[in-house]
Amino acid sequence: MFSTGLLLVLLTLLLAYLLTGLQSRVNRNRQLPVIGAVNDFTLTNQANAAVTLTELRGKVWIADIIFTRCTGPCLKMTRQ
Repeated sequence: MFSTGLLLVLLTLLLAYLLTGLQSRVNRNRQLPVIGAVNDFTLTNQANAAVTLTELRGKVWIADIIFTRCTGPCLKMTRQ
């Protein structure tokens, strides 16, 4: 037969599994906050191709501006 300790471990795992499923259903209905609007832009990606805001509309994206030709404080700013 099962020992009491093993039964408690199994029940704990079952509870964790059920709570994880419940949490994912709650998060599925939550909307992301709108932080602000972005003006139209054109940037150059790592393949040297232009990317515009219009191309990214409706998609989730993150942009990071890295200064590659700055001799001033840009290197420190890029690291941070």
